Amino acid sequence: MNNILFHIGYHKTATSWMQNELFISKSKNFVPVSKNKKGKSTLATDFIYDKEGYLLSSFDNNEKTILKNFEEISQNFMNGGNRIPVISHERLSGNPHSSGFDSYVIAQRIQKSFPNSKILIVIREQTSWILSNYFQYLSTGGTHSLQKYLNIKYDGKRPGFSPSHIKYHFLIQGYYDRFGENNVLVIPYELLDSDKTAFLKTLGDFLETDLSNENPNFDKRINAKRDHFLNYKLRILNPFIFSSSLNNNSGLHNKNRESIILGVKKSIALCVPKRKNESIKSRLRNEIKEWTGDRFDLSNQITQDLIKVNLEKFDYRTTTNKP
Repeated sequence: MNNILFHIGYHKTATSWMQNELFISKSKNFVPVSKNKKGKSTLATDFIYDKEGYLLSSFDNNEKTILKNFEEISQNFMNGGNRIPVISHERLSGNPHSSGFDSYVIAQRIQKSFPNSKILIVIREQTSWILSNYFQYLSTGGTHSLQKYLNIKYDGKRPGFSPSHIKYHFLIQGYYDRFGENNVLVIPYELLDSDKTAFLKTLGDFLETDLSNENPNFDKRINAKRDHFLNYKLRILNPFIFSSSLNNNSGLHNKNRESIILGVKKSIALCVPKRKNESIKSRLRNEIKEWTGDRFDLSNQITQDLIKVNLEKFDYRTTTNKP
């Protein structure tokens, strides 16, 4: 229990790739703390939900259930030798569509149940992160335009997107305070994207483990989204395709409508040139840059100082490299 690695996200930082290619049962160095051989850790949900699927009280550490389920799942990797148990789930850093409102209490629960753990946090430059996150919002039922999504203020009821969620220094400092700076590794997503060997070496050095014998498929794309143009232009149809909290649990959804609309979208997608997808991405990226301005500069500067990594070389704006 002293060498568990918690990989907590963020969302849209190759978490699905790591869960399906690196932190898997076939790995030579890692073993997933999960009922499944790969994918999101099934134990991670016990830090968020109760057994009926309701959100835990912020005063409930759920420690008894977490440790009971851990003991049951651990039978799967008792013969795993010196492999490192990994609990990987991006929801542990909060949900981007609800401002990461419970990330603080999740950190408390992790500390309560596994106080000697190591923590892996992967961050991403905010303009890129918001664009990817917004397309994910559309692909899971959201209907708002980008401007509306970014500018809806909290009304005291259901949380929505908040830029505070990606002011990374708050979460990083919170985990430093709980687990110690030497037990928390923060890696920019851009390092994984640009230098995969350096990414594995950085992770291995942190874990004091040689990961050179790992051979994940770095070219495999997980959850790759290509129909950005249609997803944006036809977002008004999402309540017929999905029913989730992102569209107020739409009553317009049923399987027949979903099948028909998805079939029509698939047919239309064959006629949409690639340049349309690139054009909508470029347009929305420019809107995000304008909205972002300098709102993350100070946070990025603090984050850079905390993690001792030059974020400016990965195009993060800081207080020292404003345009």
